[in-house]
Amino acid sequence: MINGEKKDDAVSPVIGSILLVAITVIIAAVIAAFVFGMTGDIQTTKVVAVTGQKVVAPGCGDAGVGIRLTNHGGKDVGSLHKLEVRINEGEPIDIENACSGELTPHVGSVGVYPVDGVDRHHVVVVGHFVDGTQQVVLDTRW
Repeated sequence: MINGEKKDDAVSPVIGSILLVAITVIIAAVIAAFVFGMTGDIQTTKVVAVTGQKVVAPGCGDAGVGIRLTNHGGKDVGSLHKLEVRINEGEPIDIENACSGELTPHVGSVGVYPVDGVDRHHVVVVGHFVDGTQQVVLDTRW
């Protein structure tokens, strides 16, 4: 202060740095709240193994061809309520329409279901669980 002037140069950089840090913290908090809020609706995947195999099944449908589905179990088979079978995007197949057996939530269950004479078949098995969730456990094409 030789000339009687007041020097305020050091105040502006300090206030600017504090404001930048504060804005960064606020933005990080908003982003974290958004990201952590989104993860609340994610469901866990159930583990159940169902396999399918095309078989010759005399007396099974018009073509005598069927699809044998086998429940091999898995860590979540105990919470499985029922298995729903759909072939070629049709309605779910009832046990009355099966050629033999029934695909059930019990490990080792086998059901053979008729398919028509079409060369390509789309088979989907949906598991319904006791907690109300559904999950595709087999989606295959032959």
